[in-house]
Amino acid sequence: MMFKEKCGYCDGKGKVECDCTGGMGKHVADDDCYACGGSGTHIYPACNGTGRLKN
Repeated sequence: MMFKEKCGYCDGKGKVECDCTGGMGKHVADDDCYACGGSGTHIYPACNGTGRLKN
């Protein structure tokens, strides 16, 4: 049996704010950003967007 705990970094949401926003929110996201394409958020790689980490 495999248990999964909530991802602490993304708080279980599966997405995090992209570095291209500089912490200023998605309204300043870079349209040319390869990670988020201007959305301001991207899938957190440690949990692969699931919001859960393998235990």
